[in-house]
Amino acid sequence: MKIIAIANQKGGVGKTATSASLATELAINGYRTLLIDADPQSNLTGTFLNIENVTTSLAEIIITEPKSKPAKLRDKALTTEIDNLDIIPSTISLAKFDREPSESMANLADALQDVREDYDFVIIDTPPHFGLLLSASLMAADYVLIPVMPAPYSLQGLEDLLEVIEKIKKYQRNLKVLGAVCTRFDKRTRISKTSLAELQEISNAAGINFFETIIHDDTKLEASSGEHKPIQLHDPGARSAEDYANLAQEILTKLEMTASLAQTRDLKLVSGNKQ
Repeated sequence: MKIIAIANQKGGVGKTATSASLATELAINGYRTLLIDADPQSNLTGTFLNIENVTTSLAEIIITEPKSKPAKLRDKALTTEIDNLDIIPSTISLAKFDREPSESMANLADALQDVREDYDFVIIDTPPHFGLLLSASLMAADYVLIPVMPAPYSLQGLEDLLEVIEKIKKYQRNLKVLGAVCTRFDKRTRISKTSLAELQEISNAAGINFFETIIHDDTKLEASSGEHKPIQLHDPGARSAEDYANLAQEILTKLEMTASLAQTRDLKLVSGNKQ
């Protein structure tokens, strides 16, 4: 089982869209995949489920309540419309985790031991700020994927996050940066092109991979979350759906995994698009 945290402390960079779309692509390719919403804002949960109907939360698994045992992760996983894709949802109650003692930082990693034989991939969507939840997510992960928007503020944000990752490596020595991926790219603007080049330079200087795949800005991504569907179900022909399919294949290649488990993409989409 490979655990990938999708992390960037800057909001609005496409972190949740990347989590949802990458996990969906992995599931389409035949990999048993678990999504974990580690953000109390619950945007990832809302991409797949109607939040009004969600009655369970990651909080029950990683927050220690007096005189009660934490819930088992396996017992809280919910199915989605996508074959091979489950989700651990989030609710606002998860925000209380940042008030837990520092030793709670290992709770998510411990909980994931329960499902190591159940999934091929775990994708963790992290909160857009530094805190115990982000630290816990990085502690639990094998890899970090960093979505970065081609804009000036993202340049400093990438450097800040790399510093945090280095600190976490003192406790989780096996943590690796899978790479950075450019999101919300608008080829019509000069600032996107200039910032993309600078992001690539920062990555090269830091010795981290910068994925060749670029995720283009696409309003259909926002529309898909409003329908509680990932882009692959909302509009499988969208540019962003193609981009994330390419990113997933690039990641599988980097991890030296194959898509041999996959049936055809179209058949998987049809079987996953349950009414």
